This record gives sequence, C-alpha cells and structure tokens, in this order.
Amino acid sequence: MAKAHFYVTFIGVNLTFFPQHFLGLAGMPRRYSDYPDMFTAWNLVSSFGAVVRFIGVCMFIRIVVEALRVRRRASPATTLRRTLKASTTILINIHTPINLTTAPKEDTKFQAVNISG
Repeated sequence: MAKAHFYVTFIGVNLTFFPQHFLGLAGMPRRYSDYPDMFTAWNLVSSFGAVVRFIGVCMFIRIVVEALRVRRRASPATTLRRTLKASTTILINIHTPINLTTAPKEDTKFQAVNISG
C-alpha cells in the first residue's frame, strides 16, 4: 500500500504542478480565479492532478490509521541492539584520558568493550 501511495502522490503532484509551467509560458497570470478559454485544457489537467493528489493523501491517512490500530511489533532486524553498529566492540583506553590529536602508543593496554548491552 505504501508503494501505491508513493506512485499515486508522485503522479498527482506532477499532474498538478507541471502544467502550471506551460500555463506560465503561455502567459496566464498567477492567482486568478477566472482565466481565458485558451488555458482550459492545461487547467483541467492540473485540476485532475489535484484530485489524484487528494487520493494519495487519503491513502496516506489510511496507512497511518492502520499502523496505529494494528501496532505490529518491529522485526528483530530493525531493533537497535541487533544492528551492526551497536553490536561492534570499541577499544577504550582505561588508563589515560582520550587524546584525539595523537595516535595511541603501541604498548598502551586497551580493553575491548561491547556496547551492545
């Protein structure tokens, strides 16, 4: 449903605003409630795009309501403690403060600390 929402919204936005470019090139001023008949076709395309975009907004609202109502649990792959970044170990020098300007010496003792919990 989310992919359908993306494509419907993408098409709706482009159908709404892309014809406005051609209307501007043809000389239609902005913010007019009435327009000459020569601009009718592009205004109809733009209005149809606004309807398609409204359908995309309705799809988005349905997706959000469904997500709040169902409340599925997140899969283990998406939880923080199972990610690669959180499961790596970091070497921490426990005897001296951290100095970011110089590299550690070869004979310094380091302790591996697992930060994943």
